[in-house]
Amino acid sequence: MSAIAQNQPQPGMFTEAASRLRSSWLLSSRAGIVSSVMVLVTIVVVAAGPLLVPYGLDTQGPDAFAGASGSHLLGTDEVGRDLLSRLTYAVRLDMLIALAAIPIGGMIGTLLGLTGVLSPRLGQITARLFDVIIGFPTLVLGIAIALVMTPGTSAVIVAIAVVNVPIFGRLARGGMLSQLGRDYVLAARSLGASRWRILRRHVLPNIRSALLVQSAIAIADAVFIEGALSILGVGVQAPNASLGSIVQAGLPYIADSPLYVLAPTFALAWVILGFALMADTFNARITR
Repeated sequence: MSAIAQNQPQPGMFTEAASRLRSSWLLSSRAGIVSSVMVLVTIVVVAAGPLLVPYGLDTQGPDAFAGASGSHLLGTDEVGRDLLSRLTYAVRLDMLIALAAIPIGGMIGTLLGLTGVLSPRLGQITARLFDVIIGFPTLVLGIAIALVMTPGTSAVIVAIAVVNVPIFGRLARGGMLSQLGRDYVLAARSLGASRWRILRRHVLPNIRSALLVQSAIAIADAVFIEGALSILGVGVQAPNASLGSIVQAGLPYIADSPLYVLAPTFALAWVILGFALMADTFNARITR
């Protein structure tokens, strides 16, 4: 009995665990709590979306523009497809686009930014490349890439990746330049450490937090870019469905079915705001 009693969780253990949870940096502010809930809901939709809704992406029904009801919580579109189900699949596609494009753009940009510091000649080339890309308005650049590649999901991924290359590149370059003069880097040099070893073992870990903040911002930006390109008709194309493409498809019918436009617009704002708030929380933490 005594052994069993010793293995039983004590009330103080739960109190301590709850205290640690409340004091964690992500849950230590109102913005952090709100962003955590919003991002968690988004992740659940992405991970288990098809299991949460009763209809498929293109399952058509007999009732076009049906109002909100028990069988169709957000109503239906012009061919009787359930809007809630389509929104669920659309959020999933938007996040998959972001998670495909941002690592590509981030890795290329970070590599160019870091190697540009190590090689002055390459640094001049990459700096000019970053200036050229940033010189174009984001949507103009995205439209140009989409038209060159043919509008579609692949074009949106490439556009988002290209937009992120100079952002991550400048961030990595600036972070590395700020670290190279630190005492620990000078000590590593005096011990004969190579540039790449210093970069890998000492510099990158110290700029990782800044890259994490930018990654959260980039997800919000990616969802916005996808939405804007698809609303303009040069983004995701049928039979795929994204939040922007649903808004674009619903605009002609906004008088007959306001939810056709309002629901995906709200979903866009939800995802963008959630990751933007999380980025602010990350930034507030690392700048303390």
